[in-house]
Amino acid sequence: MTALKHWITMVAVALLGSVLAAGLPAAYAQSPANVVTVTGQLVNGTLGAPAPAEVLVLALVTDSEGGLISALDALSDDEGRFIVDGLPGVDNGQYIFSADYRGALYRTVRGAGDLDGELRLTVYEPTEDVSVIEVTKHVQVIAEVDKTERTVAVVEFVRLANRSDRTLTPNLNNPAQMSFLRFSLPPQSYELNVQSDLQGRDVIPVGTGFAVTSPVPPGEHSVEFSYFFTYEGSTFAYRQGLHQGADIYQALVPEDLTSVLVKPLELATPISIQDTKYQVWETQGIGPGQGLMVEVTGLPQPGLLGRVGRSLTTAETWQVILPGLLGASLASLLLLGLLRVRWSRGPTLEGNSSLPEVTPFDRASLIREIADLDDQFEKGSHSEGEYRSKRQCLKAQVLGGRTQPSERQGEGTP
Repeated sequence: MTALKHWITMVAVALLGSVLAAGLPAAYAQSPANVVTVTGQLVNGTLGAPAPAEVLVLALVTDSEGGLISALDALSDDEGRFIVDGLPGVDNGQYIFSADYRGALYRTVRGAGDLDGELRLTVYEPTEDVSVIEVTKHVQVIAEVDKTERTVAVVEFVRLANRSDRTLTPNLNNPAQMSFLRFSLPPQSYELNVQSDLQGRDVIPVGTGFAVTSPVPPGEHSVEFSYFFTYEGSTFAYRQGLHQGADIYQALVPEDLTSVLVKPLELATPISIQDTKYQVWETQGIGPGQGLMVEVTGLPQPGLLGRVGRSLTTAETWQVILPGLLGASLASLLLLGLLRVRWSRGPTLEGNSSLPEVTPFDRASLIREIADLDDQFEKGSHSEGEYRSKRQCLKAQVLGGRTQPSERQGEGTP
């Protein structure tokens, strides 16, 4: 987790909802002597498309700490022009102008000194064709490997480009179209965290990975995500979908993990990031949907103590070990019984040579009877004298003969 904190900076700025100017606190009332009027125009950036007429433009004013001071709106005319009158003047705050056009949010941010002249906000016609998106670079970074827990922490950086003059606008009502960005994850992944500069971002599970359902307007964008996955052996293989393809695909591995290889990628020039050196594995020119079978080999394994310690913490392991331990204990008792039989057949027990043989099967049954008797005594089902008498009889049968008189005198009459 520590390595991921070095890689990801959690920065999110969201101004949600519409606030009527009349509903603002009195402390933020407009001052007639210090008001701002902004004229602007919505421009359609799609070739041949009409001007955005009758589109609501929302103007938000914030103070130096991002607190909301004022919210006003205006409607564009047939040529996309609009006027926002009566905005309060601020010295260190910001003016945020946004318009929701055909399912996508567009906005521009200005400072107090950037309001001279006409404000222009470009919007675009929508498309559901995901092929307008190109992945210029996809980098997968192995940030940390915990060999004791067999866990890998990964960060992936994806650089996108929409070089068309339309905004990719996902249609969730038509899942067959798949008009959204999709990303693959290795099996057994968990703790997914997604960051992006795209507006209105939602993340939904899709297949073996996830999808980002935010609109993608023309221009350069980024999606960054982190997760963990677990592995068992020294090799981990999975299919990297690369649904949008990738001009360049790289896997970065810390240089101290010298045994780790990433197939079928080829070694490229190493790099240093935040004082850590990385081996770079690279391939190029992957088409949309072509995908890539990634095989990570040489993953570190825990030592013997680490493997034992880890295995002893799992319920499945105990389900296997406990019967084995019980079997080993029973075998030890049986072995002890056999040895005692041999010893008891020495000169001191010549008078008992006529006692019947006790088979291993009978001996195992007798041992179980002794254990049951012990449990019953602990629960108070037998008096101490009765318990000792019965136990001595069972013990004598396990050992292959009756007790000697001297022993029975010390433990009570059967």
